[in-house]
Amino acid sequence: MEVKIMFLSNVEVKGFIRNYLILFIITIGLSIEISFVSINIIKNEVVENNQAIVGNILSKKPEMEDEIIDIIMDTAQTGESGNSGDGRIFVLPVEESYTISSQSKDD
Repeated sequence: MEVKIMFLSNVEVKGFIRNYLILFIITIGLSIEISFVSINIIKNEVVENNQAIVGNILSKKPEMEDEIIDIIMDTAQTGESGNSGDGRIFVLPVEESYTISSQSKDD
């Protein structure tokens, strides 16, 4: 027991442990930040790819527009009644828009 106390009372050992912990905390913080940035980049790429897919489908089969809008609204809505921030659907050229949270057509 006395050996442990002597070990921790050593100034050099305390300094090493303190520096190691600070470096460890900085490393964890940077890792978390890099993860958030990566997730946002991936999310943006997925959105762009989905827009391209829907655009290709509608250019070849414009009669599917209403069905695609219904599918997107049903799958993108969070919760039973939806939440603010669920997003909007714009039909280009912007002739119509839909609010996902309320599942209503905007004027």
